[in-house]
Amino acid sequence: MVETRYRWLRVIAVVLKVFAWIVAIGCLLGFVGLVIWGLVKQTPEAVPIGLILLVYAFFGFIYLYAGAEMIYVLLDMEANTRRSAELLERLGGGAESFSPPPVRPVL
Repeated sequence: MVETRYRWLRVIAVVLKVFAWIVAIGCLLGFVGLVIWGLVKQTPEAVPIGLILLVYAFFGFIYLYAGAEMIYVLLDMEANTRRSAELLERLGGGAESFSPPPVRPVL
């Protein structure tokens, strides 16, 4: 079993995902509220501002969620690298006993 390392990076990734969903839901609610307010007050500027808010929500969500997923990718890479090193050690060698194959001259 591979030990779990970098616990705080996992916590940060979860927090980023939660913030991503808060941004997405908050901006969608803001868009709906802005459109309703624009209809009630008969303000034509409400819809374009609401659309800008939707674009911000989309990019904000993608940025935060992708950042969290990138942390998970890096953590998985670290775990896989460590697991590979442990398996190589068990097979009777390691970096010390590794010798590259001979190089043949190209004619």
